[in-house]
Amino acid sequence: MVANQEIQQRTRGVARVLGPFYVIVCIVVAVRAADMRAMLSEFTISNTSPWITGAFLLMGGIAIIAFHPYWRGAAAALVSIVGWGMAFQGLPRAA
Repeated sequence: MVANQEIQQRTRGVARVLGPFYVIVCIVVAVRAADMRAMLSEFTISNTSPWITGAFLLMGGIAIIAFHPYWRGAAAALVSIVGWGMAFQGLPRAA
C-alpha cells in the first residue's frame, strides 16, 4: 500500500510540472500563431538551436524515465509515455 501511495505522489508531482508547462506553451503558441512560421524558420537556420533543444529534451526525458518508472494506471502511464517521447525526440537532435 505504501508503494502505491509513493507511485501516486510521484505521478502527481511530475504531472504538476508537465501540466502547467504544456498549458502555458499551448496558450503562447495560440496567441502568437501569426509569428510561429517566422520563428520556426529563424530557429532552424542555425544548427545550434535545434541541438540545444534536443539536448534539453533528452535530459528532461531521461529525468522523467529515471524518477518515474511506473506504468500502473492511466495517469502514471501517460507521464511515463511523455518521458519516453521526450527522450526519443531529443536523441536524434542531440546526437
